[in-house]
This record gives sequence, C-alpha cells and structure tokens, in this order.
Amino acid sequence: MLGPLRVERDGIGVPLGPQLTALTSTLLLEPGAAIPARRLIDLLWTGAPPDGAAATLRSHVSHLRTALGPDPIVTVGRGARLGYRLDIDPDAVDSHRFASACAHSQRADDATRSLALLDEALALWRGPAYADIAHQPFALPQIARLQGLRQAARRDRAEALSASYLALGERERTMFRVLGLFPGAAIGVDAAASLAGTTALSATAALAVLAESNMVTELPGGRFSTHDLLRAYAFELATPDAEAATGRLVDHYLHTAEAAERLLRPHRHRGSTATATVAFDDQEQAMAWLAAERPVLLALLESASTGDTAAAALARAMTTYLHRSLQPAVVLSVATSALRATERTGDAWGQADALRELGLALIQLDRHSEAADTLDAALERFRDLDDYVGTADTHLTLGWLADQQGRLSDSLDHDRQALALFVRAGDVAGQARALNAVGWDHSRLGSHAQALRHCRRAVRLHEQRNDTSGAARAHDSVGYALHHLGRYSEALTSFEGALSG
Repeated sequence: MLGPLRVERDGIGVPLGPQLTALTSTLLLEPGAAIPARRLIDLLWTGAPPDGAAATLRSHVSHLRTALGPDPIVTVGRGARLGYRLDIDPDAVDSHRFASACAHSQRADDATRSLALLDEALALWRGPAYADIAHQPFALPQIARLQGLRQAARRDRAEALSASYLALGERERTMFRVLGLFPGAAIGVDAAASLAGTTALSATAALAVLAESNMVTELPGGRFSTHDLLRAYAFELATPDAEAATGRLVDHYLHTAEAAERLLRPHRHRGSTATATVAFDDQEQAMAWLAAERPVLLALLESASTGDTAAAALARAMTTYLHRSLQPAVVLSVATSALRATERTGDAWGQADALRELGLALIQLDRHSEAADTLDAALERFRDLDDYVGTADTHLTLGWLADQQGRLSDSLDHDRQALALFVRAGDVAGQARALNAVGWDHSRLGSHAQALRHCRRAVRLHEQRNDTSGAARAHDSVGYALHHLGRYSEALTSFEGALSG
C-alpha cells in the first residue's frame, strides 16, 4: 500500500482492474475488520450509488476471490448486515511491515540495529500511500498516519545514521564518506583503497567494519554495495574529500584499464606504460575485469570530474574490449567522447585516433558511407602528423571497409600501402598484420599462391613476437589458401594451428 497497489499470489503478480484495485485498497484500510456492504458501496461510488450497486459489489467480490483465491475474502453476516473482511497475514501488507519495523527500531539495542530497521522500513515506500484511493476522503486518516510515521522514521534514521557514523573509527569514517562518491553499484577492494587513499589491506579492514555495522553490504566476489539512502548520506559528508578521492579513483580505473588493454593488444601504437594496482594473468582475466567494471568506466568517462586528457585515455583503453565483445554502438559513443575531449585539449593525434575508432565502429554498424568519410578524415590527420603507424592502421581499416563492400582491388591497395608504411616505421607487429591482410586480399582475388607466401611470412613474424592471437589469425589465412590450392592435409594442420592459438 506504500505506492500503487501491487498484489502477488505465490510470488506472481496479479493484475487487477480499476474497480478491483479500489475494492482491495479499501478493504486493506482495515485488514481483518468486517466492512459492511452498504459502507463499501458508499465508499466506492461517489455521490448516489447507481441502481444495482449491491449486485455490482457482489460481482466485484466474486472476481476478487477468483484473483486472490477464495480464502482471503470472508463474507460476514447477511441481508442488511452483509459485510466483507480481508483475512491476510498482516506481514503480507507493506504498510504493516513498515509500521512494525519503525516500532522495532525504537526498541533496538544500538544505533546500528535501529538504522538497519529504519532503512528496511523506508525502502518499502514505492510512492504515495494508498495511491489508488488517495483522492478519497475516507482514506485520508490512514494516509496521514503513514506519512507521519514516514517523517518520524526519516528523522530517527538521520539521528541513528549520525550516531552510527560517529561510532566508527577515523579510518572507517573516511572510507564511508568516499564510498558516496563511487559511481557504480558495487565496489571492489582495490577501487575502494584508491578512493580512500590507502592500502588494499587497510581498505579490506575498513570495509569489514562497515559491513559489521550494516553501513555497507558485502557481496559475492569480494565486492561491497551501499544502500541508496546510506550513499546519499555519505555523499553529503564527502565534500572535503571529493576532488582528491575522485582523482585517485579515475587514476585507478584508467591505469587498470590500460593494463588490461596492453594485455589484449600488446603491440598497440602509443600504448600506455602506467603501472596499475590490479595485475592480470591473461587476456581472459583482463576481459572479465573490463566487463565487470564497464558501467563504472562509462560513468567516469562522462563524469565532469574526469579531465579531458584522462577521458580520452580512458576511452582508448576500452575500445579493444568493446570491439572484441561486439559492442560497436558503445564504441561509437566512447570514441565520440574521446574525439570531443581531444578537440577541447587540442590533441591532434588523439583526434586522429578517435576518428579511426569511430570509422571502425561505423563499419561494424554497416554505416559504410559515414565510415569512409570518417576514416578519410583520420587518414588526413595522421599524414599531417607524419605518423606512419597511425596512417598504416587507418589504411588497414579502409582495406577492411573495401573488403566489406566487395571492392577487393581497393582493399588490396590499402593493405599494400599499410605494409609499406609499417616497414618504413620499423613496426614489425604492424608488418605481420598487414602481411596477413594482403595475403587474405590475394585469396579473395583468387591468387592463392601469392596469399600463401604473404600469410606464412605473417605467421613467422607473429611467432617471433610471441603474439599467439595474431599467429592464429595468420594460420587461418594460410589454411584457407592451402585448401583452395588443393593441399588439404597441410590446410588441416594450419587450421589446427589457428585453433590452438
């Protein structure tokens, strides 16, 4: 009743029409008490009841029994003394549970227990009390009673919260305050340590005390959440800590995301060398962390407290994960944020890189015309910067676009230009990727012997650099060429090499 009427039967929502909703809400004003049929008619019909109101009421009661089951609706008396009573467990009604929790909070042994009960009580509210009949005069006394209890509960909660907070040690107070600044639903120990400016060991201890005090909730996987009401209180207290704590949090997520990106794409042009507080053993762990922290990373990217330079770097650190997890629409949004940030800072290279990522996302979204324009703009910027590697990467992306459009000769031309630029820059990892792309183009054009020569060179270069994923892709291209040359046994061996990578 603490909001629009919501009825469940065996855990499943029961839809009720307007008349049955009004009847149920009216019966719940006095659960367990028999309400005379004549009074129900007067309450449910404004003004003079229509002819046949008694029969209509009986029909409503019958339909309500069908919806709720026969037991809760009890008929009392007959004739002029006919009435109906709603027999249900009081704890099944949220307004009763709210009042009961408020009463128990007054008798709690300590502020922490009182706070937990008040939080439980206030969380039951979903909207105005008796929302479906709030306009009816007969409901006003009960509504006023509940609203008064709610106001008192809020005052009591503020007092209990203050007492619980003041009972904490300084380390725990600091941790509680900065948790109000966290933009996600659940925080890990490393992120909490960065927020509080402390060690992981100290953060673990502080979070354990807060969990014992019901100020945070410990979740599986060593993460912690804060109730919305507690988070709001913590946020109010966090003002003195906000700027420094948020800066530490951004640094933590940026450096960790960059560490994950380095593992996913070890030979990326202009990769970060910053040290992260979280270490990953393999790409699977890196992808799992990025997936779990995706909502926080996106929130930080759009936060006004994240500077433009950090925002652009954070966006760049997310793109490989987003591409691999097939989220081109998110890449489009992230790269757009990076482009705007780099335009504000005047970072010409960052603009070129963001444009290339935008073009790649547009290809995946089948927006080929926009992709071509965007990639041409990226190519122009990289050329102006004399950045051979950036120009080469953009040619590879344009080659993929041409391949998707069936322009196979154009694809080969772009990939050959990329290969020449990677050679000129001395970028061996880029050469390996371009050799595989050129080889694939030859296969697509039917020149499988030429494809085989290029793709085998790609395999050797990838293996020299211990790039197993790159080698696997090149092995797949070798297998494709061998298959079309009729060398099936060798093709099978190459395909097995691709799978093992």
